[in-house]
Amino acid sequence: MNINLSSTHFSSEFSLHSSNGDDFVLEELVSMVKFQLLNEIDSSDPDVDEQDFITFVHRNDYNYIERYLEKNEFNVEKTVEMMKKMLRWRKK
Repeated sequence: MNINLSSTHFSSEFSLHSSNGDDFVLEELVSMVKFQLLNEIDSSDPDVDEQDFITFVHRNDYNYIERYLEKNEFNVEKTVEMMKKMLRWRKK
């Protein structure tokens, strides 16, 4: 699945160039979300349930994160923020 990046915002930490210019595979976006979540939240975070963290961040099934990306118009930063809020909400 290719995604047009013309209206998508990404962190400056990532080099975002594909062989065909603006298109990226959704799996790459999912990997970026996972990478940021792993850097920003630790499974030992007292505000996050360890099992939820493992389920939603470490598992190999990308469908869950894909849905968050779609909801946020494939904006990685917004997706990461929304998922962090979700993980903290589930702990409460």
